[in-house]
Amino acid sequence: MAYKSICYAALHETATSAGAAKAAVDVAADLKAHLTVALGAPQVFAPMLYPSPMLASIEVEVNERERARLTESGEAIRKQAALAGVSCQINVLNDVLYGVYQAIADFTRVNDLTITPTPASDDGMLRDFVVDMVRGSGGPVLLVPENVPVATRFNRILVAWDGGLEASRALRHAMPLIASAESVDIISIVESGGGRRKPDTLNLAAAHLARHCSKVNEIALQSDAGAMTAIMNQASMARADLIVMGFYGHSRLREWALGGATSDMLRNADRAILVAS
Repeated sequence: MAYKSICYAALHETATSAGAAKAAVDVAADLKAHLTVALGAPQVFAPMLYPSPMLASIEVEVNERERARLTESGEAIRKQAALAGVSCQINVLNDVLYGVYQAIADFTRVNDLTITPTPASDDGMLRDFVVDMVRGSGGPVLLVPENVPVATRFNRILVAWDGGLEASRALRHAMPLIASAESVDIISIVESGGGRRKPDTLNLAAAHLARHCSKVNEIALQSDAGAMTAIMNQASMARADLIVMGFYGHSRLREWALGGATSDMLRNADRAILVAS
């Protein structure tokens, strides 16, 4: 099934991410898909120990300014979409934090693909927004780092495979892109030090991919540097346009305490990554 409905979702300052917004328009144009834009700005509430007309006025001014800025960003995306021949719907969401999250989740759940800027490693709020969106969307999310050119068509795709449920979901969700790719590398990383491993199903996954793409390369690597470093290095060598991988194989608490491929990916992403949870 081809992607026919794409959602571009972004929160407050990332809504102006030119790279991710352009990627959303370009991908929608290439796939002849409709583009829904959901730009969210959680409302600011001034802490008031006692009623203060001045603080209330500042609160209103800040929220109105943010809403106007998002509206301007949405209009710029709409103009880009019009020039590319893409039908586009703009939604500016200004509500309490939970309300914005829920509204964006509602949009992502009725689209085939969601595109969003990759959060900066030091922005905990945006990182949590992306994590919650991926885990709650029920579908694939394309993360686009800022200041990184993104191909209109993904001709060279790298699939990270560990045999787990998240990797399987990401692989299935990426099939509309994989089917039109010129080549696909599927890579399995064995980290030094042993530990419990999932069953080795790399060859089965590669055979499955070969039924969808004419050129599939099966790669098994052992790495001392960590899974994400090995995946990024391989993507660079293969000049991959896109990485496909599962998202949060461990609980968020374990990822925070012990680290993991997803945490590393959010910190070090240097190209577009399609994820699913």
